[in-house]
This record gives sequence, C-alpha cells and structure tokens, in this order.
Amino acid sequence: MSLPDLNDMLDDDRVALISMPVIATNGGPVQPIEQIGALARAAGVLFMLDACQGVGKMPIDVQKIGCQMLAATSRKYLLGPRGMEFLYVESSLCQNLEPAFLDMHAAFLLSSDTFKIRADTRRVENWECNVAAKLGLGAAVEYAQAQGIEPMWQRIQQLASHLCQSRFAI
Repeated sequence: MSLPDLNDMLDDDRVALISMPVIATNGGPVQPIEQIGALARAAGVLFMLDACQGVGKMPIDVQKIGCQMLAATSRKYLLGPRGMEFLYVESSLCQNLEPAFLDMHAAFLLSSDTFKIRADTRRVENWECNVAAKLGLGAAVEYAQAQGIEPMWQRIQQLASHLCQSRFAI
C-alpha cells in the first residue's frame, strides 16, 4: 500500500470507504493500518479492516488503528472453531446498520404490533447460532490473551526476518 497514493485517492469525493485486509492471504505483507486509519479519519472516509490474517498473531487495537469496522474469523490464527466470525462496528455507525431481517436479538417487542430495533450490533445478529462455536471462540481468545499476542507477534517477525535473510543468502 502506497500511503501517498492512497492520500491522493482520498481527495476524490466519490471515495466513501477503504476496505482492505491487514495481511493479504497470499504473500503476507503487513499493511500500515494505523497510518491508513489516520488518513481515512482525516478525509472523513470509513475504514473497514479485514483482520482475518492478523487477529491472534499480531496486536489489533481498533482505537489505535482508527477503523470504524473490523471483521475476523475464529478459525485462523486464534485457532478457534470453523464457522465463527466476529464483527466490530463503531457505536456511532451501528445505528445506521439496517438488519437484513428482524429476529429475536435484533429488536425489542414493545406491544403486539410495535417494536424497536436495537441500537447495538446485536441488531444484525440472528437467533439461530452455534453456541458451541461461540464458546470455542471465547476460549480461543482467552488462550491467545494468556499466551500474549505481543510476544507471538515479535517471534513471527523474528522468524520472518530470519527466513528473508536466509533466502537471499543462498
């Protein structure tokens, strides 16, 4: 990602959203997400981060990054169960999310013919869910936190640096 090029693109009023992975599935370059977040905020552009390849192996802090939305999966580096994802949406944006359908989590029944849609992210959650997978995701997060994300990230960077130096030394 070229930050100067991105900054130039953000001058275009048609740009409303930056959506990108923190680390591409293939290749592995780590994007400068905090700088991208700062550029997006300064330009008044939403920033959606796909953190699937980063959550569980590198520090992810939505406040530092400046993204308004972040999505990730349990099964990759959190080592949690398949079929479980999570979504962060900044509370100021959450009320603008239009649920695809209303389910037991999405709204409160006020009377027999009136309801109020929730203000939080549960407005887009549905009743049917895999409780075991949710518990597995929670256990995976607890395990990663107990191991320490920062030491894991440092070790990954150390190994990557060693691999690059060894590859070019041949």
